Amino acid sequence: MTSLLTGLTVVFTPFNIMLLVCGVILGAVMGCIPGLTGLMAITLLIPVTYYMDLNAALVTLLGIYNGGIYGGSISAILLGTPGAACAGPTVFDGYPMAQQGRSGKALRMALYCSAIGCFTSCLVLCNLARPVSRLALYFGPSEYTLLILLALTMVGSVAGESMIKGLICGFFGILLSTVGMDPLATVSRFTFGNYKLLTGLGNIPVLIGLLAIPQIMVQIEKMPLEREAGASQSLLPPPSCRDDERVTWKDFKKCLPTIGISAFIGWFFGALPALGATPAAYFGYDIAKKRSKNGNNFGKGEVEGVAAAETANNATVGSSFVPLLAFGIPGDSNTAVLIGAFLLHGITIGPNIFTNRPDTVGTIYAALMCSNIVLVIVMSLLLKFFAKVAKAPKSVIFPFVVMSCCIGVYAVSQNSFDVWLLIIFSVIGYLMMRFGFPTTPTLVGFLLGETFERNLRQALLISHNDLTYFFSSTIDIIMWVAIVISIVSIALSKRRGKRA
Repeated sequence: MTSLLTGLTVVFTPFNIMLLVCGVILGAVMGCIPGLTGLMAITLLIPVTYYMDLNAALVTLLGIYNGGIYGGSISAILLGTPGAACAGPTVFDGYPMAQQGRSGKALRMALYCSAIGCFTSCLVLCNLARPVSRLALYFGPSEYTLLILLALTMVGSVAGESMIKGLICGFFGILLSTVGMDPLATVSRFTFGNYKLLTGLGNIPVLIGLLAIPQIMVQIEKMPLEREAGASQSLLPPPSCRDDERVTWKDFKKCLPTIGISAFIGWFFGALPALGATPAAYFGYDIAKKRSKNGNNFGKGEVEGVAAAETANNATVGSSFVPLLAFGIPGDSNTAVLIGAFLLHGITIGPNIFTNRPDTVGTIYAALMCSNIVLVIVMSLLLKFFAKVAKAPKSVIFPFVVMSCCIGVYAVSQNSFDVWLLIIFSVIGYLMMRFGFPTTPTLVGFLLGETFERNLRQALLISHNDLTYFFSSTIDIIMWVAIVISIVSIALSKRRGKRA
C-alpha cells in the first residue's frame, strides 16, 4: 500500500497525466490498425524514453500497453479484423453484433470489460505478486503441455456444424505452426528451401489473411446484388433503438458472472510466463460459451462473448508483471520489451526490486491502475469517432482496410514476403469459407501449436519418453480432469444442439 500511494503521487502530476493520456490514445490507435500493434508502439518508443525521466517513461509505456490491448477490439468489432492476435475471439461475436446495428453496444462492452479486467489484475499484482509468483514455480513442461491441451479442446466448441471439418481445420492450424526451425533439433521443417520461412509463419499475416480479407471478398461478391435490391451500401447498419448504442444494466448483469470467471482466467494466464493475452482470450471465450445459458448464441452476436474475450485478454496486463517483478521473467512479449526500458535506466528486474526500488514498483502499480480510468474516459469520448466508420460506404472502407492490412503486415517485419503470405492465406481463408470449413479452429491450432509442441517435446526429453510423466504431479491430474470435463461438455453441447 505504501508503494502504491507513492506511485500515485508520481502519476498524479499534470505532465505525467498528459503522458498517460497520450500513451493510451497512441496504444489504442496503433492497436486498432491491423498489424500495427501496441507492442510495435512500445518498441518504437523505448529509445525515446532514454531522454525521459524513468517515471515519465513508465507512465507512457504502460499507457500504450493497456491502450494497445484494448485497441485491437475496435477493428475486430467494426471491421471483423482483429488489430492484434488477442482480439481474435472478439471478432466471433463483436462483428456479428456490429452487422446487426449494435456496434455501439459491442464497443462499450469491450471498453468496460477491458478496464475491469485490467484493474482487477492490477489489484492481484499489488496484493499477490509474491504469493502468486510462487505458483508459477510448480509449472514445468508437463503442466504447460496439459494447460495448452486444455485450451486446444476449444476447437470442438468453435468447430461449427461439422465436428470433422472443425478437427481437420484445427490440425491444419497446428501443422502451420510447425513451419520453420525445429525448436529443439534446429533443423528446418516445411520450408521447401525458402530461407524466409526459417523463422516460421508470422502471426499477423495468418491472422489477418484467414479472418479479415476473406470476409471482405465475400462482402464484395454481395455488393452487386445489394445494389440491385436497393439495399444500403454502408458497411454496417444503423442502430434500431437507443439500447443498441449503450450497455444497459440488464446486459451488464447478464455478463457479470462471465466477467468474473474471465478475469480469473486472465490473471492465471498472465502470471504464467510466456503465455500472455492470446491463449487467455480464447480460453476465456471457450469457458464462457460452455457455461452460459446462451451458449448456442455465441458466434451469432452474443454480448457475453465480447465480455468474455475482452475481460480475459486485458486481465493479463497486470498479472503479466508478476513473474517479471518476482523472477525477472517476462509474462508476455510486451513485458519482455519493457525490460529494455528498465535496462536503459540502469534498473535490474528481479525479486530485489521490491526492496531496492519500491518507488519504481509503486509507479508501475499506479500507472496501470490510472491507465484504466484514462482508458474509459478518453475512449468513451472517441468511440463516436470510431463508430462513424459504420456510416462510410463499403466502396470506401474495403479498399482502405485491405491497404491498411498490407501496410501493417509489411511494417511489422519490413519484409514483402509477409505480404505474399497475407495474399496466400487470404485465398486459403476464402476457399475455406466457400466450402464450409471454419477458419477459427485453424487460428486456435496455429496460435497455440508452437507453445504446445515446445513444452510437449521438452517434457518427453526430460522424462526419456515416459508418458507417465504427464501424470506425475497434482497439477497434472487436475489438468487431465479438466480436459475430460471439457471434452464431455463439448460433446453434450453438440448433442443438445442437434436435438434442438
